Amino acid sequence: MTTIIIASSAPTLALLIYFYLKDQYNPEPISMIVKSFFLGMICVIPISFFQFVIKLELIQASFLNQALFFTSIPEETLKWLLFYVLIYSNKEFDEPIDGIVYAVTISLGFATIENILYLFTYGVKFALLRALFPVLSHCIFGIIMGYFYGKAKFTSKYKKHFFLLSLIVPILLHTNFDFLILTKVKWIYYLTPFMLIMWIISMYIVKRMHHKTTEMHLKTILESQQAS
Repeated sequence: MTTIIIASSAPTLALLIYFYLKDQYNPEPISMIVKSFFLGMICVIPISFFQFVIKLELIQASFLNQALFFTSIPEETLKWLLFYVLIYSNKEFDEPIDGIVYAVTISLGFATIENILYLFTYGVKFALLRALFPVLSHCIFGIIMGYFYGKAKFTSKYKKHFFLLSLIVPILLHTNFDFLILTKVKWIYYLTPFMLIMWIISMYIVKRMHHKTTEMHLKTILESQQAS
């Protein structure tokens, strides 16, 4: 049991620490990070209940509909709503990079419990595959969601568009991820390049938001010096 919990949580906690340290100028309160992570974990409960009801009722659907309506829409929408309620108007969300930090935290909280449940069911032998694909995918979806949430809050134009994209783009990426697993026998050969491309794009996005945060920080320092 201990081995499974460690194997399940180690990759999510490693990613969480990595992205938390990206916020160099005004690190988020540990209490907010813990709260976001914990609430992300709780998200698994309603999602699991929904998916259980679907299976219980033996609702038939195509692979695309399964990926879209049974997994990506409920999971990403619930994480998106949690971010909106908990983070978006919070005073701690005061830098562009914060959107990524909090969205990744929520997503990794969700991925942790999902990972624990999976490894308890199928065994610790799948720990590496889970870390490289489902866990990392949730992290990527969180980066994309947090990026557009940050754009919505810290840009004066197209706020509604960015706000909408913060939900739609993660749903589409998540749908594609699940669809490849469901439809391809050797899914790993299709999913690996997809994940690699998405990780490269995600790292570029993180770099951009870090640069924007740096610009805001330097601007604040300059304005403070001029005022004094």
